[in-house]
Amino acid sequence: MREGIKVDNARLNNFAKKCIMKVVKDMLDYLEAILPKEQFELMRKRILRSGNNEVREFAEVLREYNVEHIPQINETIVFKD
Repeated sequence: MREGIKVDNARLNNFAKKCIMKVVKDMLDYLEAILPKEQFELMRKRILRSGNNEVREFAEVLREYNVEHIPQINETIVFKD
């Protein structure tokens, strides 16, 4: 396996982790605003555990794949005199 593919797998894993944890954080922010403190603390633990489990599960599944990032250029640059 090329070294670049390992780097691309790691980049995808980091991106997915950021996305999952962003959703978890947003959920916790919303719940904190509407739940009593005791209920929020119970939910917080469960939601964080669930988010962390999903991050680990994604990393485990990603190990079965070789991910290679191929940059796409969709812009046209026109030079005018």
